[in-house]
Amino acid sequence: MGVHVAAVNRLQDGAGDDVTLGQIGRILWRRRIILALTFVLLIGLGQMAINGIIPRYTATTALLLEVKTNSVVAFEAYETGLSKDSALIRSQMDILRSRALARRVVTELALTQDPEFNVLLRPFDPGFLTRSGLVQLLPDPLRARWEEIPPDPSRYAPALVESRVISAVLSRLSAMNDGKSYTVLLSFTSEDAEKAARIANAFAEMYLTSQFENKYQAVERASAWFDRKSEELRQRMVVADRAVQEYREQNQIVNLGQNSLTNEQLARLSGMLIAARTKRAQLEAALREARQDGGATLAGADAAGADPALDTGADVRGSPLLQSLRQQERQVATELAELGTTHRPEHPVVVNALARQAQLRQSIEREQRAVVLRLSKEVEIARAEERDLNAKVNEAAEADTAGSRASIVLRQLMNEADAARSLYKTFLEGAGRISVQLDAPGSDATILSRAERPLGPSYPQRTVLQGLTILGALAAALALVAVLEMMDTGFRAPEQVEQMLGLPVLSMVPFVRGREHASLTALRDPAGQFADAISSVRTAALLNPGGRKPQIIAVTSSLPGEGKTSLALSLGRLTAAAGKRVILVECDLRRPGLRRYLGVGKQAGVAEVVRGDHPLETAIQEDGVSGMHYLTAGSRVQHAVELISTPQMQALVQDLASRYDMVLLDTPPIGVVLDPVVVAGMADCTVLAVRWGKTPRHLVQAAVGRLAGARTRIAGVVMTQVNTRRVGRYSRVHQPEKYAAVYFSPRVRRS
Repeated sequence: MGVHVAAVNRLQDGAGDDVTLGQIGRILWRRRIILALTFVLLIGLGQMAINGIIPRYTATTALLLEVKTNSVVAFEAYETGLSKDSALIRSQMDILRSRALARRVVTELALTQDPEFNVLLRPFDPGFLTRSGLVQLLPDPLRARWEEIPPDPSRYAPALVESRVISAVLSRLSAMNDGKSYTVLLSFTSEDAEKAARIANAFAEMYLTSQFENKYQAVERASAWFDRKSEELRQRMVVADRAVQEYREQNQIVNLGQNSLTNEQLARLSGMLIAARTKRAQLEAALREARQDGGATLAGADAAGADPALDTGADVRGSPLLQSLRQQERQVATELAELGTTHRPEHPVVVNALARQAQLRQSIEREQRAVVLRLSKEVEIARAEERDLNAKVNEAAEADTAGSRASIVLRQLMNEADAARSLYKTFLEGAGRISVQLDAPGSDATILSRAERPLGPSYPQRTVLQGLTILGALAAALALVAVLEMMDTGFRAPEQVEQMLGLPVLSMVPFVRGREHASLTALRDPAGQFADAISSVRTAALLNPGGRKPQIIAVTSSLPGEGKTSLALSLGRLTAAAGKRVILVECDLRRPGLRRYLGVGKQAGVAEVVRGDHPLETAIQEDGVSGMHYLTAGSRVQHAVELISTPQMQALVQDLASRYDMVLLDTPPIGVVLDPVVVAGMADCTVLAVRWGKTPRHLVQAAVGRLAGARTRIAGVVMTQVNTRRVGRYSRVHQPEKYAAVYFSPRVRRS
C-alpha cells in the first residue's frame, strides 16, 4: 500500500508544478527549430515593414516670447492657480497651433495643391480586391462596401478641401516649452526635408505678422473702452454723492455717532423678561408636581393596604400643614400595624385608629387641593406679568429700529459713494501709463533661430525599431513555444509521471511498426528493445518488498487506444514463453477485442462462465504461439458491472489464481467506465497503461484517483507507444537512442 499512499498524497498536495531552469532549457532545446524559424521569420517581416515606412523629417524654429504686463488695475492679489507667465506662454502656444494661423500658412504656401496634405491629388492606389478585380465577384452590397473608386476633386467644395488640408498641416505641427524659459520650439514634420523647414519658418513669420497686426487693433479697442469706462465711473461717483446728500436732508441726520435713546431701556426690559420667564417656568413645574402628588395620594387611599404616606418635596415645601398631616398619618399607620398583631379588626381600639386615619386622609386631600389652587393662581399671575414685559420689549425694539434705520441706510449710501470714488481714482491713476502699455500689448516674439533643412529623418528611428523588432520576435517565438508546451498535455518523460502522480514508471514500451502484433515480434526477437521493455514490466510488477509477490495483475488505462490490451497480451506471451503458467482474462465485457489480436473466432468466455452457461475448462483456450492460456470476454453484456461484481466472478478469479502462476486481467478503460474499479479490487496489484505524449494528464490523474479510491495497490505506470528517438528530448533518465542501439537488436524498427 506504500505506492497507493504516495499517489494519494501526491494528488492531494498537487506537487510538481514548479518549473526549473533545467526544464526550461530542455523545452527550448527540443523546440529549437520552431523557435529559430519563428524568430527569423518575424525579424524578416519586421525588417520589411520598417523598410516600407515612408521617412519623415522634422525641422524646428525657436521663438523667444517677450512677456509684458498691460493691466491698468492691479489684480495680482486676486489671482490663483497658474502663474501669469505660464498662462500667457500657453496662450501664445495655442495661437501658434490655431486654425487661423494655419489657414494663413496654407494660403501663403499654396499647400492645397500639395499631394502630401491634399489626399485628392495623390495617385489612386486601390487595394488588393479592386486591383485584382476580385471585388467584381462579390454581391452588390459587399461590392459597394469594398470597391474603391478614384476620388473626384470636383465633388468637394474648396472650403472643405482647405479645412482638410489645415487639419493635416496642424497634425504635423507641434509647439513645446520647457516651463523654465520663454522659449517656444515650433516643429513641423514632412516627408520632404526642405518642405519641413520652409513650413516651420512660415509659421514663425506668420505668427509675428499676426502679432504686429493685432497690436494696433488692440490699441483702438483699448482706447475706446478706456474712454467709455472712465465716463461711466465718473457718472456713478456723482450719482452716489448726490444720493448721500439728499438722504441726509430728508431724514435730518447730522451725526451718525449718537447712540439711540432706547438702547438702555431695551436692555433693562430684556433682563426683566428673562427673569419673569424663569419664574413662570418654576411655578408651572411646582404646579405639575403638586397635581401628580395629589393623584398619587388618591390612588393610594383607594388601594387596599396601600401606604399614602409617600410625599414629594414640592408640596412639603409649599405647605407646612400638609407636611404635619402626613406625619400624623404615618404615625397612625404604624399604630395600626402594631394593633393588627395583638387585636382583632373589630376591637374598639382598632376601629378608633381607622377612623383617625380616614379623618387625616380627608384633611390631606383638602390641603393638597388648596395647594394646587394657590399654585394655579400664582402661575396665572406670572404668565400675565410675562406677557406685559414681552409687549414692552417689542415696543422698545420697534422704537430703536425706527430710530436707527435711517442711520443704517445712510451708512450704506456713504460706503457706495466711497467705493465709486476709489475706483474712479484708481482708473485715473492708470491714465498716465495706458498709452505706453497699449503700444506694447501682451506678448511680442523674436526668432532665435530659423529652421534649417534636417540632415536625417526623424521617423522612423530604424535602430530603435529594429531593436524592438528583435525583442518582439524573441518574445513571440518564446510565447509560441510556451503555447505549444501548454497544448502538449500528455506525459513524455518518466519524471513527469513520478512528479505528478507519485507512481513509479515500470517501463517505457517502444512503438513498433509492422503488420504483425508487437508481441510476436518480441517472441521472435527476445533480445530486442520491445521484449526488454515488457520484461521490465513483469519484473517491476512482481516486486513487492515486505510481502508476497503479486499473482493477480490487472491492466487498465485511462482511455481507449492506449495499448493496454497489447500490453497485457505481450506480457502474457513473454511470461509464458519464459516457462510460467499464465492466463490472460479479458474483463472488457462491453467492447471485447482480444479475439482480434489472437485471430480466433467467437467462443464462450467470461460472461458465459460467470452466468454458469459454460464450463470453465472448455472455455479456457491456449495460445499456440507462446503456450499462454486465455479466456475471452465471450458475448457482449449490457450490464457488465453487475456481472463482474457477482461472487461468481470473484470465485472465478480465485480459481484461476490457484491453477496459474500469473493471472492477467485485461480491464476496460477506467476513465470511461467503472468496471476496472471492481476488477482492481480482485487483483493483487494494478498496472496503468499511459500512451506516451497523447493521454491528457488530468485524465490520468483522475484514473489514479479512482484506483486509489478502490484501495487497490497500484504497481506503477507503463508508458506505451513511446517514440524512442524523441523521448530523450524530454527525459534526463531515459537511455539515449544511440546507446540503446548497442544492446538491442537492430531488427526492431522504431519511429
